[in-house]
Amino acid sequence: MSSILKVNTLQDAGGNAILTSDGSGNLTTQKTNYPAFSALGNGQQNLSDATETLVEFPNEQFDTGNCFDNTAGNYKFTPNVAGKYFLYFTLDAFSTTDDKLIKASGRLYKNGTRINTNIYNFNQGGSSGDTAHSLPITQSFMVEANGSSDYFQVKIFVDVSSGTPAIVGNTSTSQNLNFAGYRIGS
Repeated sequence: MSSILKVNTLQDAGGNAILTSDGSGNLTTQKTNYPAFSALGNGQQNLSDATETLVEFPNEQFDTGNCFDNTAGNYKFTPNVAGKYFLYFTLDAFSTTDDKLIKASGRLYKNGTRINTNIYNFNQGGSSGDTAHSLPITQSFMVEANGSSDYFQVKIFVDVSSGTPAIVGNTSTSQNLNFAGYRIGS
């Protein structure tokens, strides 16, 4: 013997929809991995040598909760929903003069305080001439946010022996310069 239960909405005790169906077999669940965002750089961003700089992400691919501020000078994610988040960024640091990159560091900030750093140093105990042309920096983090006032930004530090330090991005792909994240739970 089998049983069939037919409903279009399954609700919790508070009357909130947990699962809904459109009657044609298409299921909608509660908002998981929400809010979520992905923002890209815009071409080349020149930097000052050996100086920490806020990374510019002016182009949003998506922003499900309107939580990413892509205005000049801000470029920050404010979740607006308390919980644990998976955040990641990809940066492509280089010197405008071939093979003159000495050190690059991608840094995640929470409320203006650095919470994680990834340093790539080409001059670790080697000769003073140890350098590279470019360096992709990719990092991922799990962090907690209170939802109302916590915000996250990405900064970079690039040291070159000559030329202009820079990062490169592309408005149509997230391969070079991307900052993204989503909520993974409460």
